[in-house]
Amino acid sequence: MQQSSVDMRPLTGKQDFVARAPLNLLYVANLSRMPTEEQAKQLRVAALDVGQISQNVYLFLRRRTIGCRCAWMV
Repeated sequence: MQQSSVDMRPLTGKQDFVARAPLNLLYVANLSRMPTEEQAKQLRVAALDVGQISQNVYLFLRRRTIGCRCAWMV
């Protein structure tokens, strides 16, 4: 379902393919909901979570022979 008349895909990554991708999944970490610790540790935990989620999505798509790419941006 289209939510906006503006194409936001080019803003979701620095790689050239993100602007043409039919679907972009954007993972966001809400650090304020994590236990209070030093920010570097929170970012490591968030990166590990996103890594696990994106790996599961990748395996799901590959099993169904759907191409996918992972892009990283902080």
